[in-house]
Amino acid sequence: MKSIHALTLSALLVLPLAAQAQSSSSSGYGSMSYSYLDGRLVVVEPDGGGSADGIRLGGSLQFQPQLYGIGSITTYGDSGFDFTFIDLGIGYRQALQRDLDLVAMGGVVLADFDGPGASDDSDTGLWLVGGVRGIATPQIEYGAYAEYRSVFDSGDITLTGEGLLHMNRNLALVASLGLSDDANTLTLGARWSFAR
Repeated sequence: MKSIHALTLSALLVLPLAAQAQSSSSSGYGSMSYSYLDGRLVVVEPDGGGSADGIRLGGSLQFQPQLYGIGSITTYGDSGFDFTFIDLGIGYRQALQRDLDLVAMGGVVLADFDGPGASDDSDTGLWLVGGVRGIATPQIEYGAYAEYRSVFDSGDITLTGEGLLHMNRNLALVASLGLSDDANTLTLGARWSFAR
């Protein structure tokens, strides 16, 4: 838990300075994109203690003004225990105002667990997400989401906050913190947007 708090605090201290530097050299980068690829480092701290790290690769493709497809693969592990999740789904966006969207997403998750001995397992589950995405300044974008995920005969609700710092029209730094009863999850990475 200490590593997540330390990384989060570091990100919160650095983002305003970087945003100030960016705002002095740019006039803004436009609206939110729903067509992108991103890659992130993942740190998971289960409620029972310990931590695991890994990566997440994902993306989104907008195919109608209000609809977009979503996909990602997340893998992390520690001490011989490895988890892999493949998420596939569809999303819907509705503008609440000029720089604020209501979003709803849902889909399936293909989950795989590998452990020592004969403790391997796999399952197919469902996930649902609701939340908002908005623009705070021309360079800073934010998101707040509630997710319900059911897999391995267990359902859990995760509350996630996400921030993006746009370096130019296509490239952004991204960070998120998810809190749930089962585990806390921190991600740090970059996003490449194709349409802004």
